[in-house]
Amino acid sequence: MPNTETFFAPAGRATRDLMHDQSQAIKQADFVAILLDAIPTIAMILNEHRQIAAVNNRFLQAFAIVDANLLIGRRPGEALGCIHAEQGPDGCGTATNCSVCGAVRAILDSQKSNSQTSGECLVTLGSQGGTALELEATASPLKVDEKNFTIFAL
Repeated sequence: MPNTETFFAPAGRATRDLMHDQSQAIKQADFVAILLDAIPTIAMILNEHRQIAAVNNRFLQAFAIVDANLLIGRRPGEALGCIHAEQGPDGCGTATNCSVCGAVRAILDSQKSNSQTSGECLVTLGSQGGTALELEATASPLKVDEKNFTIFAL
């Protein structure tokens, strides 16, 4: 991807093939799927570009999503339907409003510090007439096959 100027988080995404490989690596690490589904809130595994590589069943149930593969490669705000997700030059995390989002801040801080971080966020859902969800976001580092991921729970 060309060098894209954003309003907050870095631009750039993994290719479709790389996302497929990352998603498969998560699926093949049995402990990750067990861990993910043990989390009683919405949770996902993100790659270094903040893209979804896996989600838990709670996420699928909460948003009535039948096929988890539809979420692979999206960022959290895109998957949730945040109204700001499409306002930035490279999706969720890159818009002006994203600079005050505790979710993207927690993800970036966790990736930088390699430790658990959290923050509060207000996600306004465009698909539900502007319904706002006030959420606590927690991001924790995870290593699978020597690759860095983030466990992200809301």
